Amino acid sequence: MRRARSERLAEEVLRSMGFEVVSVNAPVKVGDKEVAEVDLLVKPPPGPLAVEVKSGKVDVSAVRQAYANAKAIGAEPMVMGSGWANEEAKLLADKLGVKYLMFEDVMVASKEELYDVVKGAVTEVLVRFINSLYPDERACVIAEAGSLEEAEKALGKEELRKLLKRMGRAGGSEAVLAAARLSCLLWKLLKGVKG
Repeated sequence: MRRARSERLAEEVLRSMGFEVVSVNAPVKVGDKEVAEVDLLVKPPPGPLAVEVKSGKVDVSAVRQAYANAKAIGAEPMVMGSGWANEEAKLLADKLGVKYLMFEDVMVASKEELYDVVKGAVTEVLVRFINSLYPDERACVIAEAGSLEEAEKALGKEELRKLLKRMGRAGGSEAVLAAARLSCLLWKLLKGVKG
């Protein structure tokens, strides 16, 4: 089974804090039946913690799950996530004695994880930008106008709106103008127009 990135991150953080990871995805059994799973079973001094890891915010349900699973296996409960979903979740954790560590509280990122995050963000931006390209002579009007206001004067409001709707995936006005310049260049190359 492939482990979630948030679980690997939680394990790395806990190890760096001196915790021993005793088990990963430890089954919670009642009798001979598996009823749940503890994401990480870690052992600090004085005893084991059953850690419920959330990739997003920790909500009341996650706190209850951590508490119930931990008690079922004789460990102390802990939750980890990117923050609290609401005030009630934190209040319940405090009331039940569920320990917590939020990713926002610690600086965590291996080189590989940082690379994955940056690569994903850059890829998403490039795909949006490339998908916004629209080789069309009207793109040249926008590119050569230098501003959307000038392009509106040249094309008319409705024509510009239609073209911007197609090219709007690029992002803000600077990105749209860059997409227009590249779209114009592509149009000229496809049509054999020099300029």
